Amino acid sequence: MRGFTQQIRQVLLLLSLMAEQTFQIQSVPFPSDAYLQLKIPSPRLAFESSVDSFPKQLSAIRNRIEPALMGFQNVVSAVPPCLENLGSKLEGGLNQAKAHIDSATAAFAALPVQEVITKFHQGGLAGLADVQERGKALFGLQKDDVGAEATVVGSVAETSLPGFADGRVVNIAPLSNNIETDNLELTQSILNAFAMDGWEEFAHKHGVKVWRRGSEDLQLGHYAEGVGPKSEGNIARFLCVRAAGKVDAPVDDVYQLFLTNDYVMRYNSICQECLDLGWLDRSTKLTWSSSKRMGPILSRDFVTRCHYRKLRDGSVVMATMSEQLPCKEQRKSGHSSKYCRMEITFAGYLLRPLQDGTQTEFNMISLANPGGVLDSPFGARLTNWLCATGPVSMVKSIREILLEQEAARPAPSSEPQLQPA
Repeated sequence: MRGFTQQIRQVLLLLSLMAEQTFQIQSVPFPSDAYLQLKIPSPRLAFESSVDSFPKQLSAIRNRIEPALMGFQNVVSAVPPCLENLGSKLEGGLNQAKAHIDSATAAFAALPVQEVITKFHQGGLAGLADVQERGKALFGLQKDDVGAEATVVGSVAETSLPGFADGRVVNIAPLSNNIETDNLELTQSILNAFAMDGWEEFAHKHGVKVWRRGSEDLQLGHYAEGVGPKSEGNIARFLCVRAAGKVDAPVDDVYQLFLTNDYVMRYNSICQECLDLGWLDRSTKLTWSSSKRMGPILSRDFVTRCHYRKLRDGSVVMATMSEQLPCKEQRKSGHSSKYCRMEITFAGYLLRPLQDGTQTEFNMISLANPGGVLDSPFGARLTNWLCATGPVSMVKSIREILLEQEAARPAPSSEPQLQPA
């Protein structure tokens, strides 16, 4: 039976290798030495290092399936009757793997390899998304849940935002050097986090679910020095928090609440100030905000890049991360006498249409280091606990605001319309 178990492990490993080969870019669910046991180099590294390695690896895997199939014919005949069905299924899995490899080899020939390799190495997470899209198109792969459109490929920046004026465009190096590239990298890192596995549900109230997961393996994006949050502190001790809830209103109605700062203090009860500093481009603004003081915990202030983007399926993404601007004037004239700077690694909202556009799936995600005394194991526990209540309160407030707006709209006229003679 030991040999039979080893055959099962080989089948599952080979199938997981195929999943990685076909651009799902996922970790193999076995110990890292599993590749060494089969003497098969990591397909991901092979893909990066050599254009020619991919079909060679497919051929190598296929060659190892043949003896595995021969072994199955002997193993299946020797196992108890109760396991015959399982053995047959696994043998069928190997045959199916052979067919997948053959089709993958043929499809790979149609892939514009050099173009994809270039984008993979030069485009960061956005380039990787393009690789994934090409792979899914060739191999028919799909993603589930919130990651169904987890890509910036085909998206467009929102360039008709209220408040934008040419005179308010700021030119701050290095923030102004590669605005669109940085925006795509930020947005893709948020979409990737939404779509990752490993989320643990830890709150469910008022129709809002809240999940948490460790942040040590999140893809945080790559930016030039001076762009994005500071790398000080241990961000891995803080949990990434995600939440989702339905809102009985179209996406555009929910979206308009986030286009200006008029409603920030309504749906975010912790926020006490929110000022726009200027615009990097028509879809990206810089904002200085602060939170209320909570007992001995000082007010936190933070400067964020806020980017607005529409995905090709009609969803809307608002992507934010900290930027390293001192904002001394805002701090001096602010509501608090003293501030502690908070670093937002990334945060975002994803609004998706539901029920033929009459409802909105409201998704939010955040990963931040509050700094100061909260940048500690105790502070991390306190911050992670507070994250369980904030999303629920926010979605409730958004629902209330939209209900008030609906009630304030004039009712349609009930008077009969005169018909022309």
